[in-house]
Amino acid sequence: MGANQKKKEIVTGLIESARGFRFCGPSDDPDEQTAVTEGYRYLVIQFKRLVGPLLSQTAAAHLGAIDVEVNNIYSAYEARAELDALLPDIEAALEMLDDDAMPLEQPFSKRYRYSAAKEITIREDAPESLRYFTLQTAKDLGWGPSSLRPIVCRVLRVPPDQSNWSEYPNIDYEVTGLMSGCAWFKVYDIIEALYGQMAKNDRERGGTDAPQFAKALNEFLVEEGVGWQLVDGHIVTRGAEGFESVVTKATAALKASERPTAAKHLHEALQDLSRRPEADLPGAVYHAMGSLECIVRDLTGDSRATLGEALKRHPGLLPKPLDTALSQIWGYASNEARHVQEGRETNREEAELLVGLAAALATYLTRKQS
Repeated sequence: MGANQKKKEIVTGLIESARGFRFCGPSDDPDEQTAVTEGYRYLVIQFKRLVGPLLSQTAAAHLGAIDVEVNNIYSAYEARAELDALLPDIEAALEMLDDDAMPLEQPFSKRYRYSAAKEITIREDAPESLRYFTLQTAKDLGWGPSSLRPIVCRVLRVPPDQSNWSEYPNIDYEVTGLMSGCAWFKVYDIIEALYGQMAKNDRERGGTDAPQFAKALNEFLVEEGVGWQLVDGHIVTRGAEGFESVVTKATAALKASERPTAAKHLHEALQDLSRRPEADLPGAVYHAMGSLECIVRDLTGDSRATLGEALKRHPGLLPKPLDTALSQIWGYASNEARHVQEGRETNREEAELLVGLAAALATYLTRKQS
């Protein structure tokens, strides 16, 4: 049995264990809770060691951020939510693992981890290298110019050139020219459309083009410092690794604690950061602080209080002087998002900072309650 085949079988077993893992409730016997958290922690460690190298850098970072605290059953609930969300990516990575090929069929730089993420410097742009790489990746997966042309033309709302009938060079030149000449944000629309068509074909024919396309594209975006990522078929904003980790943990914590309104606000904050061609930065700040406000109202039972008012009425929510700092952050965010001033605009760095702070505090308050 080859090494890759053996790894497939082990990981398949881990997936079955994750899906069938038996949890207990927060009111169950403490010894049973400890057994559950220790068992799930062991499972997560196995996934990190065996599956992490198979995933894209974004998915691997999300897996690496999963943490189970012994004697904290709520941390196990959060970990389950995160791991369940990653299982489709893990299964897709397994399908791409060739039994007979060299592990992962990766180039030298990937096998020995010499590739590194660049600082994000590209947001409102789609460099020529990305336009080329997108089409070339699709071609490598068997999508020729004749298959790509209707997708690109549909997104750009232009008719195909009927005088071009030969695959190479005519239709290929046409598709390349359309991709090279379109507005930067249309490139990301095309990426989403390509993924959508690949996913449809995968469902009908049992292929794996969509996850392979997403994995290759996300690795490119990370390595080239582009602040976007392809997640579940949608191009969404990508922050620095620390930002991604804190938002991921907050989302899991809110879902595990059954706070859908707060989770929705945090999701809307990310959507606002992801809007094209221009991000809605005040909207991102508004929704991030709205998520935090929802949690504080729920914890205090003060359903009408603003975040600032709740902090004054319930001084024990945060240790000092963090309560004062959060009150000042709330005031700053209110000025930026609720009381916009002429000549004053929120920049992206400030918006991401406030979203990240809100996410970190959301995780803290949720875990503190548990």
